[in-house]
Amino acid sequence: MSGYIAPDGSYTADYPPVWRRAAAAAIDWVLAYVVFLIASIAAGFLQTVGLTTLSGGDLRSEVPGTLLLVLSQVLTAVPVVAYFALYWATGSTLGMRALDVELVETDTGRPPSRRRALVRACVAFVIAVAVNNVYLVIASEPLHGYSTFQRGIIGASLAVAALAFAAKAWLFLDERRQTLVDRLFGLVYLEEVVFTQTTPFPWTTSGRV
Repeated sequence: MSGYIAPDGSYTADYPPVWRRAAAAAIDWVLAYVVFLIASIAAGFLQTVGLTTLSGGDLRSEVPGTLLLVLSQVLTAVPVVAYFALYWATGSTLGMRALDVELVETDTGRPPSRRRALVRACVAFVIAVAVNNVYLVIASEPLHGYSTFQRGIIGASLAVAALAFAAKAWLFLDERRQTLVDRLFGLVYLEEVVFTQTTPFPWTTSGRV
């Protein structure tokens, strides 16, 4: 399997083995879960107030309580999405730095733009929520214990988790070890970066949008 050559020829690199990507991802998701738990404290307070407001008549309107419930859910999602979006835009997350893995755009050889990193982070969060939902269902009571709405959420989560699993499995077949999601976003993971020219380090210029 040939290595990666930057489009401008400034460096070459190898593709990291699956275990290194998995180890980096494990570190990142542990950190993201800690961030999620911290955010859940504030979100839990808003959720409690929202539920109390709704059950108490909500000043003859469901809007304030509903908004608080929506805000509580947003508060748990934003920090996790921000963690991945901000770090991916620099070329590596904390977990990737621990394993010496870099992330670049395939067509530029530079770290993902902020927009691309943000959208990719949102997709990662949706997949994580879907996988978590599937796990909770497997570990809990039979499906008949759920409402029609909950069953719909479970069905959607199963579909997303299955697609994500298939997309991840593709890296075992791809010569660049890209998942289908990597291909969709035009991203590639690298290791052992060797510079062939005297050029600015590409991960120091991450201010793109």
